[in-house]
Amino acid sequence: MSAWDELASTGPGTETVQLIKDLTGKLVRTRGFPPPPHHRRWDNRAIEDFIGGMFAGKNGSWISEVQALATDQGSLERVLLRSIEHWLIDQAKSTTAGKMRRRLRSLYAKHDSFVNAKKLLAGEDGWTTTDFGNAVWQGDLQELYRKSAHTATTLLEPLNTAGPTSKRNRAVIVEYSLGVFSAALGALREQLLARFVVERFGLEHHEAELAEAEAEKSQPDPAQDFEVQLAAEHISGQLRQDDEVVLALYETPDVLASRLQIPVGEAQEKIRSLLLRLRPHCASTDVGRAALAVVIERASARL
Repeated sequence: MSAWDELASTGPGTETVQLIKDLTGKLVRTRGFPPPPHHRRWDNRAIEDFIGGMFAGKNGSWISEVQALATDQGSLERVLLRSIEHWLIDQAKSTTAGKMRRRLRSLYAKHDSFVNAKKLLAGEDGWTTTDFGNAVWQGDLQELYRKSAHTATTLLEPLNTAGPTSKRNRAVIVEYSLGVFSAALGALREQLLARFVVERFGLEHHEAELAEAEAEKSQPDPAQDFEVQLAAEHISGQLRQDDEVVLALYETPDVLASRLQIPVGEAQEKIRSLLLRLRPHCASTDVGRAALAVVIERASARL
């Protein structure tokens, strides 16, 4: 039995959990996400702990919402993959290493000695210095410890929770980073470097000091979000003849009446009836509401 069949017949069970584990493993092997707290690598236990945390952190209707967005096993896997990826990203940003990663990115981008190495690292975020050309560090965290053991560390002041890094801390982090790159003799992946800096400065024990306010991010275009796109297709599948015109003009019943050559009262009733019919498909979640907005935008563009 597939996970899709299981969800349709009995609800989430062993097949669904195994699929989530497989998809999580695929993501963490290829994307470099940090393992959960108290784990140094992504083994089976780490994946199980991550999934447990995801189920605990998401609301109880999460699987039902995923199932509603899917139409078969293939689409279920795609929706789950996207949902797991979003959760991994959110968790990575909330860790000490995730916050240090953003801090390093900001510091390095403003310093002439550091060079963005994303191209060198086949699209993975990372940095090098002007001294090492196209060389890339191939070792792991433990080997980096051994290579850079001679690099001295200086105590950091308490790290600010908002705004730019203090002048003194900038100088300490930059100087230490240059020493680490000199030991590595090449480009370092951003996530590895952030974890290394956090551990070398003992910052895991000062999480409150490390917290850095998340810069406001522009909201992504809902039409570009996979889950929203899938939900929009589902809503579009519920539309009958003339429904697109009704959606496009639902805020202007008089214009709709003129377009369909019907009385305004009848146009208002068409709008009310359509919105009531679509409500179960789009009113209960942010994804559904965003999907409806996409459908309305598409309908308006076709007029």
